[in-house]
Order: sequence, then structure tokens, then C-alpha cells
Amino acid sequence: MSHRRRPSTTAQTIIDAQAAPPQVERLGLIAGRFVHAHRLIALHEPTGHDPVPELAAGQGSVEVAAKALILTQTSPPTGPEPNPCLALLLLPHEP
Repeated sequence: MSHRRRPSTTAQTIIDAQAAPPQVERLGLIAGRFVHAHRLIALHEPTGHDPVPELAAGQGSVEVAAKALILTQTSPPTGPEPNPCLALLLLPHEP
């Protein structure tokens, strides 16, 4: 019978902090806009609607919106979701 050692309180605090997804506000402006774009694309994907108009309104440019869409569509899957951006929807929503 093996006994697993429990991590110290400090170690457990660090582990818990790393397990929690970062808040979008803490990522910075560019990263926050990138995450927002991917979430919008992931919301539109199941319905088949074109996300570019809504992305362009949020990103300020049709060109930036189109590039975000292209990047999302060419990203290789990294999990069980058909599109890796769908994984972003599974993160807890920010307050």
C-alpha cells in the first residue's frame, strides 16, 4: 500500500494558482483582444455564421478580423474539441 505525500500549503497554493486560467484583464491589451476574437469565432463556428463583421466591430478593422479568423482556422487542434478555440469557451467567465 503506497502512501502519497500531500504537498505543503505553499506548494498547494502555487499549484492552485497555476491551475486557474488567467483573467483576460491580466493578459494585456493585445492578448485580451486575441482571446476575445477567438471566443467570438468559437461562438459563431457551430452556427455557421460569418464572424468577421462582429470581429471587425470589436477589432476595429476588417483586415485584422479576417487575419484572426484565418489564424483560428489554421491552428492545429490541441484537444478533443474540433477547434482549439472552443476550449477557450470552457474557461470560467471573467467577473
